[in-house]
Amino acid sequence: MINAHKDKLHAVCHELITNEERKDLRNMYRLLKPIPSGLLVMAKEFEDYVRKKGLDVISTISGDNVPQQFVDNVLKVHEKFHAMKTEVFMDDGDFAGALDKALQSVVNVKEGSGPPRASERLARYTDNLLRKSAKGMSDIEVDQQLSKAIVIFRYIEDKDVFQKSLYLCINLHGSVNRMGTVIWIQLYLGNELLFCNSRFL
Repeated sequence: MINAHKDKLHAVCHELITNEERKDLRNMYRLLKPIPSGLLVMAKEFEDYVRKKGLDVISTISGDNVPQQFVDNVLKVHEKFHAMKTEVFMDDGDFAGALDKALQSVVNVKEGSGPPRASERLARYTDNLLRKSAKGMSDIEVDQQLSKAIVIFRYIEDKDVFQKSLYLCINLHGSVNRMGTVIWIQLYLGNELLFCNSRFL
């Protein structure tokens, strides 16, 4: 019975997602879930909407402290739509994949004819945190902020560029003055690279 109305449901999907009608979307998800490939259109609309909202906030970055703005803006988008994926779409794999694809596009967007700036910005953000640590910010506070940056690191495509940029910043600014912090960074990079390689295979 529902299969006969699938096309009609898909036709209103775009409007419901762009208006973020969570209750209606949850009901639609439950109706389409049992139908083979019933969620594909809905998941694609979700992916496109997340990408659009993400690119919109990235385009507003300007002025001072661009690395902080970049991290804050991407995290806001991630947190908002991660919650939507969980609360509306029940952590469904199709929507988890759609969210990942959208955020990967946002994080790695090119500005003009130049390469993506995410690696450089995240490296500078991390370096700034480590310098704050050297000036008295507690290790717990630094770890909490760096853990947030891991969310963005997972979506960066050119992770080798990030590593080179980070170590260049550290060498230039002398951000790291404790061996423990060096070890933390190595674990931070190594563990996340393993996680990302398995996640996006």
